[in-house]
Amino acid sequence: SVRLESMVKLGRGLFTAKDVIDMETQILTSMNWCVHPPTPICFMRQFLRLLPSKSSVARYIVVEVSRFISEITTCLYKFVSYPSSVVAYASMLIAMERIDALTLTVRERELFMQAMKDCTGLQTMSDIVLQAVRDLRQSLENNVNLTDLLETIDAHCQTRQVADNATNMSSCKANRGLDSPRDVSDVI
Repeated sequence: SVRLESMVKLGRGLFTAKDVIDMETQILTSMNWCVHPPTPICFMRQFLRLLPSKSSVARYIVVEVSRFISEITTCLYKFVSYPSSVVAYASMLIAMERIDALTLTVRERELFMQAMKDCTGLQTMSDIVLQAVRDLRQSLENNVNLTDLLETIDAHCQTRQVADNATNMSSCKANRGLDSPRDVSDVI
């Protein structure tokens, strides 16, 4: 690639660096060309901040499944018409369907959807989000790689959950009587 300074020198004083930048901007604008638009994964990373769950398992599933789905959409022409933010949100909704109600409660899901509406204007029941979810499901229906990913995640999450439960149990026993006037660790 030609450096800007080299291009200006080659122009022998007929134009400046600002002239080159202005012309490139004009060309890109006239073509409606986005130089580096945010991808669904960029949006997903930001949207993840709105997920109220402290569960590492829930976050892991949302990140991995959403990332996988977002990567698939780059290969499918029908998703070009969707804004990247909608693809990211629809991917996250599909990922959240894989999570049980103990790991990601109904309340946490509702809080996430409300935060998405408040912060981004994206509504779960809007036509574009619903259509994106339908199109994603249809595209993923027979995807062997997704099935493998979900099985791997399920196995990983079960292992993690057992480890988390063991950690929680040992911390309950270690803190016996310190956090609560009632000791319920014997009941568990």
